[in-house]
Amino acid sequence: MRFYFFIKFVLTFMVLSPLNVLAIDKNLFPTYNTENLNVKSVSLDLSQVATDLAPLLIKPIKEPPWNAIVLPSNCSGLDDQLWKFWTSEFIKNDIAVVLVDSFNPRGFPEICGNQFKLGFRHRLQDVHSVLDFLRSDSRFNKDKIALGGHSVGAITTLQSAYLELQSHLARTETHVFNAFIAAAPSCELTFKRPTLSAPLLIIVGELDDWTRPAPCKQEANRLIVANQDARYVVIPKAFHTFSTTGTVFSSRVMKTPEGMPHLYFNQFGTKAGELTVETVDGEVASITSLFKKYSGFMGAKAFGGTVGGNYDKAPDVANYSVDFLKKLGW
Repeated sequence: MRFYFFIKFVLTFMVLSPLNVLAIDKNLFPTYNTENLNVKSVSLDLSQVATDLAPLLIKPIKEPPWNAIVLPSNCSGLDDQLWKFWTSEFIKNDIAVVLVDSFNPRGFPEICGNQFKLGFRHRLQDVHSVLDFLRSDSRFNKDKIALGGHSVGAITTLQSAYLELQSHLARTETHVFNAFIAAAPSCELTFKRPTLSAPLLIIVGELDDWTRPAPCKQEANRLIVANQDARYVVIPKAFHTFSTTGTVFSSRVMKTPEGMPHLYFNQFGTKAGELTVETVDGEVASITSLFKKYSGFMGAKAFGGTVGGNYDKAPDVANYSVDFLKKLGW
């Protein structure tokens, strides 16, 4: 079964569907005042295909203009459980929340078994399209828009935090988010230049065996040594979903193979599989070839992680997040 999923990953890396699907239904958060935003994300490749994201705005009781945070989903798409904990705390603190799902609008309910089904470039383009929309809307404070996420959403957040990303997205270095919160990211792929565009908070679970904390600690230390505003918090005894009890191990979830060296973005490319990266030793290769190289026999090292649980430490993640933004003036 693992071999099937690994081969499927290699063959379908970043394959897209042209489906136009409403990303997030208002009924997902029925007790809040919500609104679907008219945001389109235009592909940077030659096709220039526009995807209707229809992100969900959750409004605070406070009158605008609002400080805000954009939350791209984890690999579960609309079943992202961390959204619930974050939304409750942010709204209580008068911070507007914008939920973004990159998967359903393109025909993928979830991507946990094949996390490269939709590539980095599209996810990064999506959240920055939302940022541009919010900056054009007078209801939002233009200098108080953060980006946050869990797992896959945290990977998008972490990669967005590096100033170098902007040139890859054909953007200027002034059009950036104002803060970043990455909860349980996979930190193995970032950028060679350790320069952040705004303060970054990384939150990890001590026992996370899906997105391991060690690479994130190393990357946070690299940023701190470079005098960047990077902060690193460990939730004791917590697994990937910030649960300490009731967790379940799944052999089908995809993860970065243990032992793969730290990678830096090199070129995004315009077609599936053309993303190239550079290792810390200076080797340049496609990410698919390196992923395959370190995945082990039948791709065994690329799958398996402890998931589920009762999310008993997720409120701690939400509290750390709000405290981080409040100290930055949100």
